[in-house]
Amino acid sequence: MTPRSARTPVFPLPALGARAVTRICWTFVMLLVPVAVFAQTAAPASSAAAPGAQRPRATAGAPEPSSIQVRVKDQVGATMPAATVTLRLLPAGAVLTKDTDDSGTTEFSGLRPGSYQLVVVKTGFIEIIRDIRLDAKENEELDLAMQVQFAESVTVVGTSDDVVNVLNGRATLPDIQGTVLFAGKKSDVLLLDQMDANVTTGNQRQVFAKIPGTQIWEHDSSGLQIGISSRGLDPNRSWETNQRMNGYDIMAEVFAYPDTYFSPPLDAVQRIEMVRGSASLQYGAQFGGLVNYEIKRAPLDRRFTFETTQTGGSNAWFSSHNQLGGTIGKVTYNGYYHHRQGDGYRRANNEFDNNTAFGQVEIAASERLKIGFEITGLDTLIHMGGGLTDAQFNEDPRQSNFPGNYFRVHWVVPNVKLDYTINPDTRLSFNSAFTYGHRSVMWSSAQLTTPAGVLVPWNPTAPRSFWDDHFKNSSNELRVMRLHNWLGNGSALVAGFRYYHSNMSRLHGWAPPGAEPTFEWYYPDVDRNLHNKTVNSAFFVENAFHFTERLTVTPGFRFEHVESTASGRPIVGAREQIRTLPMFGVGATFFATPATTIYGNITEAYRPTLLNDNWQADSRVVVDPDLKDMTGYVAEYGYRGTLGRSVSFDVGGFYIKYTDRLGRLTTQTPTGPTFFYTNISNSRNVGAELYVEADVFALATGATGRSQLFVFGSMAPISARYVDGPVAGNRVEFGSNFIGRWGATYKRGPFSGTLQYSHTGDQFTDANNTVLLPDASQGYIPVQEVMDLTMNYGFHQNYNLTVGINNLLDNRYFTRRASAYPGPGLIGADGRTMNVGITLKY
Repeated sequence: MTPRSARTPVFPLPALGARAVTRICWTFVMLLVPVAVFAQTAAPASSAAAPGAQRPRATAGAPEPSSIQVRVKDQVGATMPAATVTLRLLPAGAVLTKDTDDSGTTEFSGLRPGSYQLVVVKTGFIEIIRDIRLDAKENEELDLAMQVQFAESVTVVGTSDDVVNVLNGRATLPDIQGTVLFAGKKSDVLLLDQMDANVTTGNQRQVFAKIPGTQIWEHDSSGLQIGISSRGLDPNRSWETNQRMNGYDIMAEVFAYPDTYFSPPLDAVQRIEMVRGSASLQYGAQFGGLVNYEIKRAPLDRRFTFETTQTGGSNAWFSSHNQLGGTIGKVTYNGYYHHRQGDGYRRANNEFDNNTAFGQVEIAASERLKIGFEITGLDTLIHMGGGLTDAQFNEDPRQSNFPGNYFRVHWVVPNVKLDYTINPDTRLSFNSAFTYGHRSVMWSSAQLTTPAGVLVPWNPTAPRSFWDDHFKNSSNELRVMRLHNWLGNGSALVAGFRYYHSNMSRLHGWAPPGAEPTFEWYYPDVDRNLHNKTVNSAFFVENAFHFTERLTVTPGFRFEHVESTASGRPIVGAREQIRTLPMFGVGATFFATPATTIYGNITEAYRPTLLNDNWQADSRVVVDPDLKDMTGYVAEYGYRGTLGRSVSFDVGGFYIKYTDRLGRLTTQTPTGPTFFYTNISNSRNVGAELYVEADVFALATGATGRSQLFVFGSMAPISARYVDGPVAGNRVEFGSNFIGRWGATYKRGPFSGTLQYSHTGDQFTDANNTVLLPDASQGYIPVQEVMDLTMNYGFHQNYNLTVGINNLLDNRYFTRRASAYPGPGLIGADGRTMNVGITLKY
């Protein structure tokens, strides 16, 4: 791989490259360090000082300190130990958090006169918020009674940290979170800091293990780009899901090219929220629902924190993650820099180099108004070894045919957000994000074999296929949430408006021959010079009617208006499409017990024809000139909750109707295969989703002891079939018939370890269910079985040692075949690799 200093920057921003922006982000982070250190040294000597506490002064007449004593009980008068009580000096002063003792009591002393906000939180109970005014020398005593929360009662407006049904790193979203409504929807939350998943290496099998039916594509080194799907949908760069970070878009182009080329490093992620198809009304019409990555938040009660993780491992792997943050007065700052590099699993042509930086500032402008600014910069270069034939893979999966294949991404995502509490029942939010992206790929596009199956060697004198894409997008979302009592106590209305604008350009031609990442044109002219412009306006409204203490019904509506214009070579003139699409949905939640919920919903969904559908990278593909958009609906149901403090479960099923599904029809000819890309037929995906996890020792003894043994199972039997047309009865491409993951986590004191086994059923890559093409670009994908082990040990409070072994049994498997980049051919997954990392927290 060419040294980083020798690379030629190519980026759509005038006089400012993505690497420069990445450096700016990191510089921004580093500039915060002296400010934070100064604030730390200027802070009171005792870190336990209460909010508003002052140093002793000799000045006569200084106000006498005050105190607040809090006694917490439940609704029948029993004491409430281990309830979390937070006290904040208003409007945006220091914060102190304490837990109640065995008698349900805690006390804050040494307080100066002023206004305070007191919040009491305990899992399974409704949050209590009190505003308190303290005079000098006043000793306030509060007796508070917490009411049982019926699992996800919509009478509570959740904060970004609220989750329910928490057990060993998995949870469920509340009915309301900020200005987002989740009542009646199937949702999952993965709390990464509570899991033993190997996040540093991007091991998605472990990270998503507890969400049934999640399918993983392992198509690049170290999980740099997350490729996931569920319920038998296509996992190619997660393009059938709405991918977001901190609530805003991170996809390349939502309506023309929704590939996810940027995914935040999982070291920086606090939690992953996943909402299935019912998310289409609030977030957009994808069949696969929402995946949102929430970045680790800076603490509100500390002026400065710093965390660093350094990891090394097999194949020259090295990762460095560094994050700092804190709160100074009304300002909260947060930032990280992440570097990752390695030689890859294959013996040659598999190196990678990745740098990501993130900066964030949030300002509490008043008690009601918060304003936030974020920016993320990414610079990635991947050397890809190209595809293999099945015979080559069986002979040696670590070999490589093509030394000249490279993939490069520059990505910059600035964001501005606003959160305004109009009154206790009404909240408004505005989120505006921009994407400036550049993706380049160059590879040897010649087929691996002749039609007779004879291997074609790499030609070092042949020009390489070169694709150069630029993305400039903006998404703006305004949302409002209103609690009301119309047709039901504690009901909630959420409405929003979205305006999205994008410009995408795609150039295709030829790069110089050779094995270096030149990323330049070999010929002055190009074969394709495509431009796509999209303007999207959307409005949605959903209302959760809380008819009784147990029953909530949530109808919803979304209106989409999309205008797309494609022009440039090879298009003659311009191709314009105007789409106006109303979509409806309804969900319901019934609380069978205070801790268990029956839920179900049905929601319309939609996927437009993409720019890449009409002009494909594989020159052998003939595209139907009359492609139609795909419509349909997603229905789901289930029963979820917790049994005591030891068992968590979510069992249910789904049905996806896909009308006019797009796909490839393969035809074998004497000169080789040809492919016809068209609306093949209607399809349906039906299946079950089963998850259960239990603390075995707690179940056996009836109490949580020093040692815990969590055992979990996550299973999804799936049937994805075409229902009419020339392929009626065939399996839908990439629709695995069964995905299951099972694991055990042992915890004792500072040690934890997780052993996990993953099984993904077989698949086909085209609608004809072709068993195998000689060049391995289409065909059968066998069952994948993989075992992973991760162990953590914490010591001296601020240190943590992590050891991970991915693919413990060194199984040979692959998750995809590719007719174009990163092939052509079979793309093998990594064998056994090991890594060791250490984390320091200050």
